[in-house]
Amino acid sequence: MRLNSPSGLDEYGPDQRQERRLRVARRVAGMRPRGERGLRAVMSGLLQASIRRLPRDAYARWLLRLLGLALFVVLITRFDLVEVTRLTAAISLPAWLAALLCNTGLLLASARRWQGMVRVLPEGGGFPFGAAVAQFLRYYALGLATPARAAEFARAWDLRRIIGVRLGSAAAVILLERGIDLPASLLLCWIGLGVLPLPWLRPFFALGLAGGAGLFLLVAFGRGALRRLLGFIADYGGRTWGNLGQEIGAMPETWRRFGGRGLVQPVFWTIVTHGLFLGFCVILGWGLALPVPPLALALAATLATVIGLLPLTFAGLGTREAALILLLAPYGVAPEAALAYSLALLVVFYGGGIIPGALLWVLAGERAPAQG
Repeated sequence: MRLNSPSGLDEYGPDQRQERRLRVARRVAGMRPRGERGLRAVMSGLLQASIRRLPRDAYARWLLRLLGLALFVVLITRFDLVEVTRLTAAISLPAWLAALLCNTGLLLASARRWQGMVRVLPEGGGFPFGAAVAQFLRYYALGLATPARAAEFARAWDLRRIIGVRLGSAAAVILLERGIDLPASLLLCWIGLGVLPLPWLRPFFALGLAGGAGLFLLVAFGRGALRRLLGFIADYGGRTWGNLGQEIGAMPETWRRFGGRGLVQPVFWTIVTHGLFLGFCVILGWGLALPVPPLALALAATLATVIGLLPLTFAGLGTREAALILLLAPYGVAPEAALAYSLALLVVFYGGGIIPGALLWVLAGERAPAQG
């Protein structure tokens, strides 16, 4: 506080106060008390963190994701939770085991697809299946905990560390994997928009048909435009972030390696993974005795899962439950039963994917100090 100020209040400006905090942080970071290194690091980190301010768009993104959680809280408080618990507990043990077995097969098939795609690269010829499973499950768990599974792209850095491939080539493989997986999911969603008996879904069905036609035309005739777009991004990235332009420029060469029969294997395993996903969706519906045809149930679950991937919440909470309540209502499914079905999907799909990945992260952390 400045003593000579007329009001007696702190008249330092924001820049001056920030400079004072930085000086204090530097002094704290320079201290070396006996046996207090951890405390010094914590104090320094807290002081420096108190200086930083998130941009407004970051606050907006977090508030937007909290809307999904708020919707989930509203749903579970509006309906009979005792009935939801009773219905979930009524699912038989064989149904749970069969659903978990399908989800395990889905994860292993996805890891096999990942191994086959990495082996197409010159550096990935000796990439073993065990390493592919461990790497895929670790980053799959991170992806399930982030909107649109964005954290899965961290696999590119890990793949570069393991086999020494260029970061741009590793990112190109992941983009191609997502580029194969996403159209399959969108195709199932588009079929669901046409099959489910809800009239307000029909405009979205027509919009999906138009979008699919436009995407086909882009892929068939717009390769030159896509190549020019990548060239522009690579040039801009090279001028802005140095080596980033070179990494982006390596992507088309990586994609050309999958020409001809190179896409047969990933497309096959993508069909297998989606078939297993539809399988455990139907099994859990049977376990709850939902009066819904198997095809409609699987398509509704797929549509709700894709809606849950939108960056509006965490792990699809709220948006997936609301979508299933709306999509299953025409078949006479009570909201409590739809909520129980959504929670069962959450346990199998997210629990069955996050728990193995988390265990592998823990084991990898224990092995690292032992090797050091």
